[in-house]
Amino acid sequence: MMTQQQASIPQLSTDQEAELTQAKIDEIFNLATSILWDFEQFAKKILAGCVACNSGYVAIAIELINTVTGLEGEANHAILFFFVAQTKKLDMGSINKAHLLFQHGLLIKSIQAEQGTL
Repeated sequence: MMTQQQASIPQLSTDQEAELTQAKIDEIFNLATSILWDFEQFAKKILAGCVACNSGYVAIAIELINTVTGLEGEANHAILFFFVAQTKKLDMGSINKAHLLFQHGLLIKSIQAEQGTL
């Protein structure tokens, strides 16, 4: 049974959700470029954002995982879920692996952008 509070929460369409997520992604990249984050800092922010369930950081992480691994769909989500779970357990080995994965993905994306192959 739906409560009054749940009934008053507006439901977003898929297009609205996509626009909201894209706005968050744009905000994150604007912040990263204005503060001049290096890849290591950005990778740490991405993982922290994913742990905080920020849809912008999650979308960026999924794209970077796909870039590095070449995997599609749910496999990328499973990898991210694993890293988030391990981060919550304070597993430093997995946290470092996640940071390195994201750094590698950022480097690949940077090279692709320079070459115009994005």
